[in-house]
Amino acid sequence: MRKVYMNRELSWLKFNERVLEEAENKKVPLCERLNFAAIYQSNLDEFFMVRVGSLVDQMLLKKDIRDNKTNLTPGEQIKKILAEVGKLNRRRNVVYDEIMEELEEYDICITDFKKTNTLNAIFRVKSHRSFSRRSWQKDSRFHFCEIKKSMQS
Repeated sequence: MRKVYMNRELSWLKFNERVLEEAENKKVPLCERLNFAAIYQSNLDEFFMVRVGSLVDQMLLKKDIRDNKTNLTPGEQIKKILAEVGKLNRRRNVVYDEIMEELEEYDICITDFKKTNTLNAIFRVKSHRSFSRRSWQKDSRFHFCEIKKSMQS
C-alpha cells in the first residue's frame, strides 16, 4: 500500500484556496466576497512571512535538509509554493476585478490616492448645486468612481 502525504505548506495553500473559492462564489453576498478576498491576501502575506521565511532560513542553513513526509528540500518546496501561488494569484486578480466592477454598480470604487496629484484628487459632486458646505451635507454625495474615471482620462 502506497502512503500519500501532502507537504505541509502546499496543504496550507489548499486551505487558502478554499478561502479564495468563497470570494469567487457568486452566491455569496458581495461584501462577504470582498471579505474573503481580503482574508485570502492577509493569510498569504502571513504565510510568506512565517512559513516561506522559515524555508528560506532552512535553505540557507542546510541545503540538503528534507521534509520528512515528502522528501522535498526547502528549495524544492519554495519552487512548488511559488508555482501554486502564481496560479492562485491569477485567480485572485480576476475575482478582485470582478468584485470592483460589481462595487462600481453601487458607486463604490477604490482609488489609489498615492498615484494622484492634488488637483486630480479633488472630489466631484454629482449635484448641479454649487458646492457649499450646506448642500454637501444635505444632498450631495462624493463619487469616487468619478474621480477614478477622471484620473484615467
